[in-house]
Amino acid sequence: MGEPKRIRRELGLIFFPFLGSLFLKWLHDTCRWTYVGREILDEHLKNRRPFMCATWHFDLISVLYHFRHQRGVVMVSRSRDGEPIARLVGRWGYEAVRGSKFKGGRDAARQMIDVLKGGAGRPAGLVADGSQGPARRAQTGAVFIARAARVPIIPTIVTARKKITLKTWDRTQIPRPFTQAAMYFGPPLIVPPKAEGGVLERHRLELEQALNRLCAQAESHPW
Repeated sequence: MGEPKRIRRELGLIFFPFLGSLFLKWLHDTCRWTYVGREILDEHLKNRRPFMCATWHFDLISVLYHFRHQRGVVMVSRSRDGEPIARLVGRWGYEAVRGSKFKGGRDAARQMIDVLKGGAGRPAGLVADGSQGPARRAQTGAVFIARAARVPIIPTIVTARKKITLKTWDRTQIPRPFTQAAMYFGPPLIVPPKAEGGVLERHRLELEQALNRLCAQAESHPW
């Protein structure tokens, strides 16, 4: 039983990133997109100023789709489940650093900081609630990296008029084909370079509240 299982896993690692990236790109390409608050983001991209995009885990797929041409760096779990995701984002032009709160997180954070400080203006992306949640509760990773790299955090949320909600811990959402969809960007959050302890915790909470406010705005989008 061990060998057939290994073979199935290896085949999945070959075909899922290829077929999955094609299917998800096609699905999102069919949507009719609206953008809210995009001016700050466009200014950073135009002037090649590095920044960190933070979102909730349920929106990960749609946010990755939108930034696929920016040569960004994203953090992906070192778990076995993270391997096909790392390969998929690689097909979309991302550099995947492997780590999470429970395994390799510090090493991955250092790699992400190095990319942001490298002078190439490359953005970074992080799910604020991590790879295992709890959902919609920000962890300290994003504010820690933003502080060390001295870059702003831009909260980002995607919503769709018609969507599929998966029965996962984060309630992953995927737009239905040919629906209307909207992408919301919040004001940049700045973490002072000397923030520690209670100050760092306040900025973690600020990010959490900003993302949840953005979720409420997106859910009330006037279709």
